[in-house]
Amino acid sequence: MALPAVLLKAKGAIKKGSQVYNATKQAKELDVKGLASSLLMNKFKIPIIAGLIGFAFILLISLMIFAYPRIVIEGLNPNYNLSGTGSGANPTGAISLDPAMLEQYYQASENAVVTDKIPAEDLKSTDYKNVDTFNQHIKDSVNQAGYGTRNAVVTAGIALIVDYINATNKRLRYQMSANRQAQAAEGIVNRNFYLDCSSFAWWTLYNGGFNWPKFKNGTSVTPYTGDQQSWARENGYLKASVKGAQAGDFLVRHSGGNGHIIMVLGTYDNGYYCAEFKGTAYGGVITKRDYSELSSYSLIDMESYYSNSSNVRS
Repeated sequence: MALPAVLLKAKGAIKKGSQVYNATKQAKELDVKGLASSLLMNKFKIPIIAGLIGFAFILLISLMIFAYPRIVIEGLNPNYNLSGTGSGANPTGAISLDPAMLEQYYQASENAVVTDKIPAEDLKSTDYKNVDTFNQHIKDSVNQAGYGTRNAVVTAGIALIVDYINATNKRLRYQMSANRQAQAAEGIVNRNFYLDCSSFAWWTLYNGGFNWPKFKNGTSVTPYTGDQQSWARENGYLKASVKGAQAGDFLVRHSGGNGHIIMVLGTYDNGYYCAEFKGTAYGGVITKRDYSELSSYSLIDMESYYSNSSNVRS
């Protein structure tokens, strides 16, 4: 039987009231949840932000720890490239000098002329101002490269020849005589500074942090190519082939008093970039030595010498 109209209206009102109640209840529940979420966010907002800032700070410090030494070293000594294994992991082993950088050294050397002045006169118009400052630059460069390592020996040679050229557009003088500059000397030590090929080789060892080499009988190896070759042979360092040389090794020629010794810096397609005091007409230069012109040379493989800590001078 159909309900009366009044009852139908009452039923409809009850249904609507129920719907309103349910909607109000849901709204309240949402408000409570939103309020709780808001309270939680307000409670933890500062710790979360502080945590993010702390994480960013730790990340920044970590990056500085790993990146800063390289930035500082390369910034202070742009002439030395730390690429390769020479820095840190294996300081006595092979190092890699950027071929493009070596080519720049070579071109700068080619464009320079042998100085006709004493170093103090050349340097006073440069950023170094004087010999003492230039010597300190050599020491700083060596220390940054790793005192008493293959790296340091190469760096000493580059600092003396290349950095002097870059500062003055002059090459240091070559002279061979009985009283030539002693190789056991730090930096440029006299007003009338000069080296020859063999004293330059031993100068790089000494300034790189190594003792003056000795024969097995205890006598010192004088800076003459004949003695240097004999010392290398006695210790098993002398190799017939010049192929496979690393930066910091030497190439030596000695026959009938016609001797010469040069330091290897790196390779190019047909030979080596080298540092040497080549002769009176050249002075201290960076050269490109083709394999074909090195047929009369032997390689002095310096790895055993550099890796022996007893050779490092205190």
